[in-house]
Amino acid sequence: MGSGGYGNSSLRRPSGGGGGEGWGSKSARGSRRWGRKSRREREEAPGWWGETRGGMVAKKRVLVVVDHSARAKHAMMWALTHVANKGDLLTLLHVVPPDPHHHRHHHRGGGEDDVPNLAKSLGTLCKACKPEVEVEALVIQGPKLATVLSQVRKLEASVLVLGQCKPSPLSW
Repeated sequence: MGSGGYGNSSLRRPSGGGGGEGWGSKSARGSRRWGRKSRREREEAPGWWGETRGGMVAKKRVLVVVDHSARAKHAMMWALTHVANKGDLLTLLHVVPPDPHHHRHHHRGGGEDDVPNLAKSLGTLCKACKPEVEVEALVIQGPKLATVLSQVRKLEASVLVLGQCKPSPLSW
């Protein structure tokens, strides 16, 4: 995939300036982590809280990193059911290792020919589950971490969803 004219972009974080409270802040009313900001505070951070300055709802781009694992499919379904709403764009990103020989020997679930089929089948599954969400699939060859980070910036993703290998110490 070639790079488009996306210009400078930065990752958006719900912490920091503008008088708003960050992720870990508490107020007298309890945690404000999930967006109990005032209308004025939301207008100062257009797009992040689902509104633009004109009061219109902004579309989110939800980026989900996928592969042949069950964890990745679970992450994709979680993003569909918990994050993506009508009109949002769900981007499925499958990163293929830079060395095709490495990919062929360490890949579970098929050969190189399965790579486009995976993206297509997962995209079809998403559309069947939630047709009101736009779905696109990207298959990019490169080092996984660097490729994911560059695509988050390039596509200006609102949310990044990853599968998890082992249970979080915070889960119960």
